[in-house]
Amino acid sequence: MTTEDQRPNERLVDRRRERGWTQGEVARRVAAVIHRDTAQVVAINADYVSRLERGLIRRPRQIYLAAFRIVFGVGDIELGFADQPAAADANMSDSGRLLFQLPPGISDFVGRTAVVDRLIRALTRHTARAVNIVAISGAAGVGKSALALHVAHAVRAHFPDGQLYAELRGTEPAPAPTTEVLGRFLTDLGLDAGSIPDQIDDRARLLRSALGHRRMLVMLDNACDARQVRPLVPGNADCAVLVTSRKALIALEGAEHRQLDVLTPDESVELLGRIIGVERARSAPDATADVARLCGRLPLALRIAGGRIADRATLPLAAYAQRLSDEQGQLDMLEAGDLAVRASFELSYTSCAEPTRRAFRMLGVIESVDFAAWTLALLADIELPQALQQLEYLVDARLLEVVGAAHGGPARYRLHDLLRVFARERLDLEDGAADRRALAERLLAEYVALGTTAVARIEPSGEFEPLPAFAPALAEVEADPLGWLQTERAAFVRGVGQAHAAGLWELCWQLAELLPAAWGNVGSGLIQLRSGRLGLDAAQVSGSKIGEARIRYSLGVLDHAQARYEQAETELRFSIAIFTEIGDGFRTALAERQLGETYRRTGLLDQAQLHYSTALAVFEHIGNVRMVAATLNGIGDTYRGMGRWAEAVDHLDRGIRLYERLGDQQQIARAIVRLGCVRRDQAREAEAKRLFNHALIVLRKLGDRRWEANALRHLGIVARNVGRYDEALDHLADSLELMAELAHPRGVAIVLRDIGDTHRYAGNPDEAQDALAEALARFVDIGDRHAQARTRVRLADVARRRTDWALADAQLSHAEEIYRRLGSRAGMARLHRYRALLERDRGHYVAALAAIDACETLLTELPRGLWRARALATRATIERAMGLPEWQVTYAQAEEIYRLGGASTLAELRFWLDDR
Repeated sequence: MTTEDQRPNERLVDRRRERGWTQGEVARRVAAVIHRDTAQVVAINADYVSRLERGLIRRPRQIYLAAFRIVFGVGDIELGFADQPAAADANMSDSGRLLFQLPPGISDFVGRTAVVDRLIRALTRHTARAVNIVAISGAAGVGKSALALHVAHAVRAHFPDGQLYAELRGTEPAPAPTTEVLGRFLTDLGLDAGSIPDQIDDRARLLRSALGHRRMLVMLDNACDARQVRPLVPGNADCAVLVTSRKALIALEGAEHRQLDVLTPDESVELLGRIIGVERARSAPDATADVARLCGRLPLALRIAGGRIADRATLPLAAYAQRLSDEQGQLDMLEAGDLAVRASFELSYTSCAEPTRRAFRMLGVIESVDFAAWTLALLADIELPQALQQLEYLVDARLLEVVGAAHGGPARYRLHDLLRVFARERLDLEDGAADRRALAERLLAEYVALGTTAVARIEPSGEFEPLPAFAPALAEVEADPLGWLQTERAAFVRGVGQAHAAGLWELCWQLAELLPAAWGNVGSGLIQLRSGRLGLDAAQVSGSKIGEARIRYSLGVLDHAQARYEQAETELRFSIAIFTEIGDGFRTALAERQLGETYRRTGLLDQAQLHYSTALAVFEHIGNVRMVAATLNGIGDTYRGMGRWAEAVDHLDRGIRLYERLGDQQQIARAIVRLGCVRRDQAREAEAKRLFNHALIVLRKLGDRRWEANALRHLGIVARNVGRYDEALDHLADSLELMAELAHPRGVAIVLRDIGDTHRYAGNPDEAQDALAEALARFVDIGDRHAQARTRVRLADVARRRTDWALADAQLSHAEEIYRRLGSRAGMARLHRYRALLERDRGHYVAALAAIDACETLLTELPRGLWRARALATRATIERAMGLPEWQVTYAQAEEIYRLGGASTLAELRFWLDDR
């Protein structure tokens, strides 16, 4: 077949192939011509370009022919086309044009890369029969229209016949009638207005016919519901529909739904920077981030705030952020011209029925980030099913969002920060500030009752007793007390601040008292501390002695858990004095026991025993078996530290028997871990390993992950102590992973220190240095000065092994300064022994002997046989290095201490007594 015999489309295919263009490239070039993108127009066929630009070529088919000619550089005869209207254009008037109705795109659009990519794929994927429909939903001001326009402009080349656009006014009292929108589309497509039928179904059929041979994008902005959209959907699978709506159009058949959320923190800052100027934003990064946060990362709010800032070139960003932080005027600050966050919210709010609006207003009193359905049932005094229904209405109106379930429990809901401010405004305007305060008091009192019950279920020590509570919420607490407390942590923290601001003093300190249990004594120590201080202030302002004592005790527990031992001692002594004054013997004993724990942790073992014994006598007198057992555990741990192993085992065994009476398998397993530590310190490694493994099985079965991590850590230490370093590192790695998952910063740091020690013993100085340095940094972060000093001593030993004498000296000097400030005799004894090793290795034998003398002097005041044995072994190595024959006698004395403790093999002895 000759070239002359070819059909026009075949000629185009040949020309496309000659140029190496894909069909998509041809479409892109044609679309560029049609959209007047003259930078991509080949400068040929000037007559067609001129006629196109002057609007002289108006019919759709003519425009496309002209565009193809411009792209391919060919004329009428060569393509074989004529400028005659196609059959599909028969109903078009002479004024009919290709339609490119999209509003301008957003020049400073930022972020949402993954969402944009998904939407583009959804709109442009090939389908044989179905129209691609994408429905974007989301709250007011979240940027639905901006995203839709950005995507619509990105896919223009895929729809070369143009785009139809309509604002459907779905949030207004009178949405755009679908019949009216159909009529406008049909006239825009070139139909004579007089020939357009009146009925909606007839108009819809005519629209489908008009689009039957076109590839067009239909964008419908701000739809009311699926019923408004359905008649506007083409029947031609070459078309696509992009629709936005505040409500999810779940009834729109065949649509792919995308719910839009607020911007990420980085995207929010980037958008704000583009509006106010990148340099201005970079000059005040903290203030820029504050403004973005206070805008709730809502694009509408960011645009308004950015516009106001840009208009005030001399206004410091920090000053604007400060003004924006005032909740009373926050929404006023987010209003500029025809843009207003409040007005946007009002459209959604007024579209709801009054019971739903009332529910929304009540939710404004909730300070927590998210909440459960029972919260609304309590506030509104309605049944839980009714509350769930109202919450669903609010979700549909995009005044609320579902954020999933926590710990496998019921669904939880979240109110955007600015919507919370709006809800409070409406509550004060429509119901009154007094109603708002009463609702807050009701909610916070319920949290006290539920939290107290949860703690009583977790730790039935008698410190807390269950209280009557709201039945739907109580059911959640009883099902999983610990999980419930952890889920509601933010509610307790924010509730403390809310109660303090409202002058609800008793509720304030009662909520603050529960925080250590809610947080499990780990993580976010500063948050708990701030809340505790608010609680203390509330108790003091209200003159509540019992409140002050209980809060001080709670703060002492928190300070102990966060390794702030001096502060813990101060708070606990205050609480003991007040509890004694008001005659609360049980709580006095609780504080005495906690003070014993604090002294034990800091190495003041004699004082620890004194306070433990005082507490034990009270608990035995009142018959509180659980607290007797807990105190026996503390006494057993203290005897272990003293090297009085028989007494340690006796007290721990007594505690285990009491827990067996109570049937408390969890506490039995924890006590067995403590007992395993005694056997480990006695160098009875096989027995220690057996005990740890037994406890580990029980702890895993019970889901006690924190003590599972402890057991794994101790198994790692046992393996390390007998030279099985790979096994030790495996156990420690598992422990570290659990501690990190539990957000236990001190636990993570301790395990890192153990990993560093394992590498130190194994002769891996680089790995030891890295792990110990990271542990030190974490101890600095949490303020544990005892642990900092202890870790520096280990780092000094790594430097000693590398013969870096200056670094070793520096680390020991840092540690010594901390120990002296803390008055830690045990710490100083440990430091002197390591200094003796350092002086020995660099040949300063006189200094080495002086250091070990100082160590032994301190140890005579501290009943710690294990340390005494190590000090003797270190002295023996110094004497041997000096050539003194008595070193063998000294070393034998050290061995004898361990033999008396239970060590049975020479290998066990030598490992413990070498330079560890």
